[in-house]
Parts: sequence; C-alpha cells; structure tokens
Amino acid sequence: MSDALIRGLERELMALEYALSHDLRAPLRTLLGFSVIMREDYDAVLDDEGRQLLTRMEKAAAQMRVMLDALLYLSHKTRAPLNPGWVDLGQLACAQAQRLGLDAPTCMGALRAWGDEALLSEVLWALLENAARFAPGAEVILEGRGGGRFELRDTGPGCAASFIERAFEPFAREHGGVAGAGVGLGLTLARRALHRHHGLIWIEPREVGFCVGFELPEGDARERGLKTALA
Repeated sequence: MSDALIRGLERELMALEYALSHDLRAPLRTLLGFSVIMREDYDAVLDDEGRQLLTRMEKAAAQMRVMLDALLYLSHKTRAPLNPGWVDLGQLACAQAQRLGLDAPTCMGALRAWGDEALLSEVLWALLENAARFAPGAEVILEGRGGGRFELRDTGPGCAASFIERAFEPFAREHGGVAGAGVGLGLTLARRALHRHHGLIWIEPREVGFCVGFELPEGDARERGLKTALA
C-alpha cells in the first residue's frame, strides 16, 4: 500500500472520528437528560433494582461522553497544521512531566529532533501519562539512540505480549485494565502524531519494564516527509 493511499485513508478515518464524536453528542445529551428526569420525577416509583439499572445507565453514558471527548481531542490535535523546527525532546519531556505532576524523566543521549513542537509535546505527554498510569513511581528514562531514533522506557511491570499487537488501536487497553486507567487513546495519539511527521513508533518487548521506541526522519527524508505532510 502506497504512502499516499495510507495518508488518504488516515485522513478519512480522522474525518469519521470527528463526525462521530461531534454528532453523537446530541443523542447522548438527550439520554443524560432523561436520566435526570427519571431521578427527579420518578424516583418514588422505582424499586432498588430500577435505581441500580438507572445508575448503570448513567455511568455508561458518562463513560461514552468521556470517550467522545477523547476522540474529538485526538482528531483536533492530529489535524492541526504542522509548524516544524528543531526541538529538544528532553526539555519537552520535562515540561510535560511537570504538567502531569511527575518527576522529570532521566534524559540520556542526543535528544534534538526536527518536528512540530506542539505535536511532539503531545507525543511525550501521552507516553509519560501511560507510564504514570501503569508504572506509578517507577523511573522513566528518555534516551536518544542516534539516527533519529529515541525511546522512552520505565522500570515498571511492563505489559502482556498479547497487548503489544493492539496497543496503538483506539480504545485499546490491557485485559482487565488497571485502577484509574484512561480511555485508551494515548498511544493512538502518539502514533498519529508521528505518522504526520513520517515517523514510526513501536513497543520494544522487554522482560522488565515498558519501552516505547519512536523514530523521526532525518536529512532529505525529513524535508520530503514534512513537505508532503504540510501539503
């Protein structure tokens, strides 16, 4: 499949995500409005089972609203025009860690890269938030590996091998999830953002810890890729 076809399919998918997340808000508001009416006007005629079912409906609707908001955020962030330049990924990572209330990651190697600062900040925010959720308190390391390759890894428990294959799919979460887990769009956002730079992202299988590798084009490939992405 050609790069042009892949980019076209991704644009169609993002447009669909935006339409779904935007257009589904109206019926969801109606559903939540009816639940309020049920609580206020019909609580006296509901038995315990009825109240439990209403609570389950409200929780499901609230979760759907969170998922739609996340889709809208994903669509907005990955469709904005690129403004590429030289950025220091170490500085961006420390800024995003502060934003998340985390200790600054340990930075190693050359971390200078060419790309859109705002979008690469979102990549690092997503990876750091993922580490904070699944490996709270673990050391996080951001390392430049040379040749436009970087990796962000932690010393936490890692993930199941079966999760690696679907980790970048929208709403993908490990079976059973963890307390406080998000909706499962962080790695999807990171992949979309790096694809817009004509970059790559992958998970490195490890016996201990979780490691995400990513690559940003260098030299002529960088110039060709970002010119195409900006078109």
